[in-house]
Parts: sequence; structure tokens; C-alpha cells
Amino acid sequence: MFLIDHVCLKTGLNTDEVRMILADVRDDWDSCKEISDSEYSLIEQSVQNINTALPEGRAITPVNPEEMALPLQQKLVENASEVLGFPLALQIHQEIQMIDALTTAKNRAILGIVESKRLELNNALHLQSEADQQAFVGAMHQLLGVCPKHINDDTVQKMQASANKTNQTIAELMSLMGK
Repeated sequence: MFLIDHVCLKTGLNTDEVRMILADVRDDWDSCKEISDSEYSLIEQSVQNINTALPEGRAITPVNPEEMALPLQQKLVENASEVLGFPLALQIHQEIQMIDALTTAKNRAILGIVESKRLELNNALHLQSEADQQAFVGAMHQLLGVCPKHINDDTVQKMQASANKTNQTIAELMSLMGK
């Protein structure tokens, strides 16, 4: 028989980790103080499996699960399930799949709302553009009413005719004078 505290010292695991390994083999895994030789062997085997699964010379640093990508979280749960054989890992894996499905549905809903709002904006911009164009055409019509019509300016022709008439009169007077 081994005390849980003694097992923790020998394996480097904490009490909760040791108890989790016992979860599949003991009903009182969460409160037991002593374990049998076979249970101790199971814990040693689990520690060896964990150590062989880790790259040599690297320490495990805790990572916030929210900072990990969902596929990486799923892979970690699958690996833990294989190494430790916890039914809890299967439940976690299922929860991750449910969260993934919920996140996918939420993202699709958000994209649908964004697309709907974009369509509303495009329609509003189109209507505003048409209203602006109609206002521009109306303003042009109003300006046409104010602008003077094109008037034929025959002033130059009248001046030329008047000058020609004056020159002819001067020529006639000069011829009468004998020049």
C-alpha cells in the first residue's frame, strides 16, 4: 500500500493528477488516501507514457485554453485520452465539438447579419444616388429657365451697313465736289 502523498513525491504529480489517473479504477478516487501496488503501477505507467509523449528537455508551460486554436485544443484532448484513458477526456472532446458547432453557427449568423446590413446600406446608397441625380436634373431645368435665350446679335451687321451707307454718301458728295 502506498500513501497518496508518498506517490506524489515519487512521481512528481500533484494530488489531483494522481486521483484523476485513479478515476477509472476506483470508485473513491476523489477521497482515497492509500492505493494498492497495482494502482501505483498504473500511475507509474501513466507518468512514463506522459514523459515519453513529451519532447526531451522541454518543460510544460501552462497555456490559457482561450489563447489556443480550437484544433489544437481538440488534439490535446485526444492525446490525453489516449495516454491517460479518461472518460472525462471524451466528454471534453464532445464539449469542444459542441462549442465548435456553436461558434460556427454564431459566425454564420454574424456574417448573415453583416451581409443583410451591407445590402440595406447598398440599397440606401442607391436610393440616395437616384435622389441626388434627380435633384441635379431638376436644378439644371431651373437654371435653363433663368438663362437668357440665344439672341442673334446683328449689331455688327447694322454697324457695317450704316458705315457702308455713310461711306457711299461721302463718296457721292466728293464726286459732286469734283474730286
